[in-house]
Amino acid sequence: MLALMGYHFWRIRKAGGVIVAERDSDSPMVDTNPHLVNREFVVATVLLAAIFFLSSILDAPLRERANPSFSPNPAKAPWYFMGLQELLIHFHPLFAVVVIPVTVLAAALWLPFINRTDANQGIWFLSDRGIRSAKISLGAGAVFTTLFIGLSELLPDPGMLIPAVPALLTSGLVPFILVALTMWLFLKSLRTRLALNRSEIIQSAIVLMITSYTLLTITGIFFRGEGMNLMWPWQV
Repeated sequence: MLALMGYHFWRIRKAGGVIVAERDSDSPMVDTNPHLVNREFVVATVLLAAIFFLSSILDAPLRERANPSFSPNPAKAPWYFMGLQELLIHFHPLFAVVVIPVTVLAAALWLPFINRTDANQGIWFLSDRGIRSAKISLGAGAVFTTLFIGLSELLPDPGMLIPAVPALLTSGLVPFILVALTMWLFLKSLRTRLALNRSEIIQSAIVLMITSYTLLTITGIFFRGEGMNLMWPWQV
């Protein structure tokens, strides 16, 4: 992590620093210390106080010693991996654990090397169109993900319907293409409808994916009960 942080800051310095919004280019500059350092110190102190307060009023006891011959039902991953575990229910393991995460990480690594000449760089949500597209992407991500989970739960297992076809195709490649195609068509329609530039469409894609992964995580934590079946939180 330290090596990656060093490389990250070196790349920033090599690129000439962080992007300054055009509308802020003539604003007066201030020193990092004390203006930024003091604010970060206050935020860190308040955060630690909140954590200590929660830990003092909420009990989180350790469970009994793990028994290798007995797994709890359901056996859930930590919350930060629950999105991936939820994907395992809907996709072939190769796609859920390898193809999808590697594709997303590769796209994230590719972002800094995009040659962008848009005039609205360095601005939160870029523009009024960017704010609108982010809101639409958030709503679409929530609707599409909910529908995907519901359809995946209701429709029969394709492996049982057509056992002659490898599961890598029926539960891996085919649903992956359908999801990717749906996302591409949505972003293309959004770009045409709102006349988005490259930065705004990238932002919309990121909002869409974050919303989808957040819903997958929430579903895995609160809506999966015994046997990882869908049920209401009060039934889990």
